[in-house]
Amino acid sequence: GGGTSLISAISGVDVFVTDAFRDDFRQVLVTIYRVEGSTDGVNFQTLFEDATGQTINVAALSDSAVLLARASATTATFTQLRVTIGEQLTLVTPGGVSSGVPVAEGIGTATGDGKRVITAAVTTSEAGMVIVDFDLAAFQMEGGRVRPVIRGGDPVAFYPSGPRGCRL
Repeated sequence: GGGTSLISAISGVDVFVTDAFRDDFRQVLVTIYRVEGSTDGVNFQTLFEDATGQTINVAALSDSAVLLARASATTATFTQLRVTIGEQLTLVTPGGVSSGVPVAEGIGTATGDGKRVITAAVTTSEAGMVIVDFDLAAFQMEGGRVRPVIRGGDPVAFYPSGPRGCRL
């Protein structure tokens, strides 16, 4: 909506990671190196960065979220996210068979150093958070490669009663 937003008074942005439900793999390990937010799709500010990467089992997040970072941000009214992940995901079948599977060509932009940058639209609210949603239900295997789908989640839909009182 219009008018003055409560978000302008918030000094930080909580960055969460979540997924949608999928049973194909017991574990889907994604290494996240950077999350950036943009209000205009041109200028991005870093919300999370880890040179060695933070590996998260996104398959375990069907009804929960992991707090990846609390970022100092000049704004929280982002319209786009840019997420840098590892070029390979580790997939573990229900039977326990683990394999490294590369990200499919055409997904994001390869950086040349084993990473991919994927851009997604995002919904933000006065909740002061950004949700990176790994939508496992939309993931596809294609010629031995995985097509991950990352969306910007809606904090209000994720925490209808507000995030501050929720336990993770």
